[in-house]
Amino acid sequence: GISKDANALAPVIQARAALVMDVNTKAILYQKNAYERLPIASITKLFTLMTMLDQKLPLDTVITIDQYAADMPASKLYLKRGDRLTLHSLLQASLIASANDATMAIVQGALNGPENAIDLVNKKVHALGLINTHIAHPLGFDDQENYSTAFEVAKAAYTVYSQYPTIIDIVKQG
Repeated sequence: GISKDANALAPVIQARAALVMDVNTKAILYQKNAYERLPIASITKLFTLMTMLDQKLPLDTVITIDQYAADMPASKLYLKRGDRLTLHSLLQASLIASANDATMAIVQGALNGPENAIDLVNKKVHALGLINTHIAHPLGFDDQENYSTAFEVAKAAYTVYSQYPTIIDIVKQG
């Protein structure tokens, strides 16, 4: 029962791509360049964190921060080598603050390092049926080979919404 008002103005979207999907019906309500491959920056972390949660590690598992994770640039918690945090705390920092050091600590401690993480995350991407998504860095650092489309990000977001209540519960806190 939705109809378009002929007098309504089209939305002004300055982003290069966008997609609005009804979460109940999965109907696409609006799209702009939804199938164009673009860099996804920190959205990459969602793919990395879904992959980590698939490992079924207890969220009270304690991860010791190594120097590599502590040295991550940009958005961070300023973790120091030797700090000890639970996976749950690291997930919170990664999802709410987009903390690169916390996410790298997850990659190091729960996914056996960046190379293994990239392999696992790309397997996850393929398992989700995403054919225009590729992960080149588990945190989403600038890389030509780290991309997705608005359509496939929406599909991944729906997967998070429907299958990863831990992520939903954490982002509700932020």
